Amino acid sequence: MDKIKDYATGKLVNNTQEEKYRQEFEHILIDDLGYPKSHIDIEVIIQRGAKRNNEKADIIVFNDDKNKVQENAYIVIEIETPKKTYDKQALSYITATTAPYCVWFAGYEKNSKGPFFHYRDMTNDPTNFQQIQTLPRFRETIDTIGLYRKENLPPAKALKLLFQRIHYKLYGEGPIKREENVAKEFIKLIFCKILDEYSPEDLCQFRATPSEQKTAEGQRIVADRIRSLYKELLLDPDFGELFAGEELAYDDKWITYIVSELQGVLFTHPETNTDALGDAYEVLIPSSLKGESGQFFTPRSVVRFAISLIAPNYKKKELMLDTACGSGGFLTVGLEYILNQIRELYPNRNKDGQRLLLKDYAG
Repeated sequence: MDKIKDYATGKLVNNTQEEKYRQEFEHILIDDLGYPKSHIDIEVIIQRGAKRNNEKADIIVFNDDKNKVQENAYIVIEIETPKKTYDKQALSYITATTAPYCVWFAGYEKNSKGPFFHYRDMTNDPTNFQQIQTLPRFRETIDTIGLYRKENLPPAKALKLLFQRIHYKLYGEGPIKREENVAKEFIKLIFCKILDEYSPEDLCQFRATPSEQKTAEGQRIVADRIRSLYKELLLDPDFGELFAGEELAYDDKWITYIVSELQGVLFTHPETNTDALGDAYEVLIPSSLKGESGQFFTPRSVVRFAISLIAPNYKKKELMLDTACGSGGFLTVGLEYILNQIRELYPNRNKDGQRLLLKDYAG
């Protein structure tokens, strides 16, 4: 059987369908959620009772990189194939460990269910497993999810991976089934998040705590916050016309789900390594519609290389023209290039001042 190299550990593993899903989830853990590879191991033997048996956890994330034993487990992940129905096998593994989180994952396919995430309070109620919307990001805890100050939010390092995960969930289980409508509603919420990031308040309004996520009343509170942001968006002179006369189509439950996935990163962080709206467009718009429009997306590495050759100059007020503009990838990367020049030219201006110069240039 063909062998592939495990993404987290570098070990050689058999190239099977189930292995494909394990690699997929490792990318989510490492690239999206930020867990270090050094904290992760695979095929970890779990001992229950006095005898060590042959049961193995597919993936375990440990509290640190020093003690990779079941007594130091943080997240236990069980990988299955789409044909499998959800079972409590992962929960049985976790009872023999100190891990507060466990996951059941059967890939992202049309027939897949889940993923299912569970949390248990090891201090007060270690036998009660609560289903939660998402895993915490690296260095987050269940108590800090949704209580964010904008200045503390990390950059988004793997937006496409995050958007793909949300798209599978929305399209597979959500109430809206036309892909273009899923995309439009999702992009409305991305605009709400960006609007919140640019607002002067220190605390995020685009948030959902675990306690809010698990009750209908809590979901209503989250959705009301987002609908208030959306009303502000409709009044925005730059962006309001995009969705004029439209309401948010998703209900409280699905608005809360999307918020729970997006809230933990800062789209407008200088180190966010790509364009949120462009990536959303590329991931969410159905390939049939893009093909009908003759839209084929240039790899971002090629875009960055091209912009570095063109080297638009801010001081000379040189302009850029994208004659085949799809999601605006060349324009977005071009603006990043200009923003870096503005930072070098005006290091004493704060971020808002620098972005105001960029906005004038873009206008």
